[in-house]
Amino acid sequence: MRSDGTQYSFTVSVSAANSAGTAPSVAKVSVGLFTDLKWDVMYYGVSDSFHLTAPTVLYTEAQGSSPAGTQWTVPSDIGYAYIGIRVELSGAPGSSSSWSVLVNEPTFSVPSLPYGTPLLVNTPSQGWVDLPRPSAALDPNPSTPSDCPHLQSGLKLWHNPSTWLDNAVPSASSDITLPANSKVLITGDSLSSSEIYSRIHVPAGSELIFADEPMELNVRSIFVEGALRMGSPTCRLASHITVTFHGDKTTADTTSICGAAGCGAKGLVANGTLDLHGYQYHPTWTRLAATVWPGDDRLYLQEAVNWQVGQQIAITTTLREDYYEDQNEQHTILAISSDGKVIQVSEAFQWSHYGGAEYQAEVALLSRRIKLQGDSLSDSQAFGGHLMVMPSHQPGNALGRISGVEFFRMGQKNMLARYPVHFHMLQSCPGCFARDCSVHKSYYRCYTIHVTHDVLLTRNVAFDVTGHCYYLEEGMEENNTLSYNFAGMSIVP
Repeated sequence: MRSDGTQYSFTVSVSAANSAGTAPSVAKVSVGLFTDLKWDVMYYGVSDSFHLTAPTVLYTEAQGSSPAGTQWTVPSDIGYAYIGIRVELSGAPGSSSSWSVLVNEPTFSVPSLPYGTPLLVNTPSQGWVDLPRPSAALDPNPSTPSDCPHLQSGLKLWHNPSTWLDNAVPSASSDITLPANSKVLITGDSLSSSEIYSRIHVPAGSELIFADEPMELNVRSIFVEGALRMGSPTCRLASHITVTFHGDKTTADTTSICGAAGCGAKGLVANGTLDLHGYQYHPTWTRLAATVWPGDDRLYLQEAVNWQVGQQIAITTTLREDYYEDQNEQHTILAISSDGKVIQVSEAFQWSHYGGAEYQAEVALLSRRIKLQGDSLSDSQAFGGHLMVMPSHQPGNALGRISGVEFFRMGQKNMLARYPVHFHMLQSCPGCFARDCSVHKSYYRCYTIHVTHDVLLTRNVAFDVTGHCYYLEEGMEENNTLSYNFAGMSIVP
């Protein structure tokens, strides 16, 4: 029986016979529930007394002979468990291998009950371990014209022929370099979402600025010596903007202009200023306030969230020995309660996820409105996009400020310096940060700090990752702050 009053039942009928058709009687049928069966035990079968490899026996009961079927009531809260069935026969001479035992139509049922509010762990402080959490307040975001690059005067439109030196908008197949000392604005009307742009170069003294409008940019590589701006730290963009990086696996520098610095392929490299700032979702991750059971389609959270319908979430496994089976899950939000603490998902949960006083599974938001991703072919080669902020000649002349950005199918497996987010050789960079971001389905690491100091990584999410998630590459990096970050389902390559 579950704590909410749900009564489970397990029904099974058994019979036995030999090749001559002789049928012994069933002396006893035993049923056991176990949480820690090992795979070798499952292969060789259940031992006579259920003494498995240090099992946790939740319930075991035996009830007489009953070939026609016997029903047992399970009185405890079982969560996720294996069922073991043992049949003892009488009147069955000779080797047991000469007899066949049939287990017919084993049925495990849970009567349907209306949802009721479970006993909740309402706040992190109610648990046995009180972990610090970020402030519930959102970051300041005045979004006045002085804060927002796309609202300033004097901008040139990408799709206006007069912006370009030859009075013609460059084709997607050409290598595009912005005019010198110009601020060029990309709007929803500027790009063809069906075309893949080859290379975009923002020279020193020029800026490529994105409007706060929905748009999709398909591109092979972007190299920034001047500035690339999607909003600012005090002007987060509300629109959905997706940049998809295309290209086959290669070790070549396909920017053709990065030279010995080694910018690689299929990515965004900034020697100048990189500002990417999307809508703030907060908190980016929290914990369960009650256990989720298989078949449930909703979960209770400890903290109110401002997440939205249609977004993707991840919930971590609470299986003690999780290397035996992956019970992490991803789901799509179907509905959210008015107080932001109850989420309904579009499909029922497959596994149980524990949420008790001593420990609670984490729930993380994967979706963001600004999204940088590798193309759909990235999976086959484990070769996604990458982002790197690095100096050109002198340390300190590059700046990376990133907030509210989703990085999906990023990273290039086993290729040095090709990570989803990479602060590279900047020395001291107190203005650099990544906050409220999400990295998932990464082929090689997540957030990397390499010979760079004074960087802030806070409130970020990483999930379904090959390699390290928060990585100090040489171990000598100093005065970097990593706070309130989440990592789950990290896989050793």
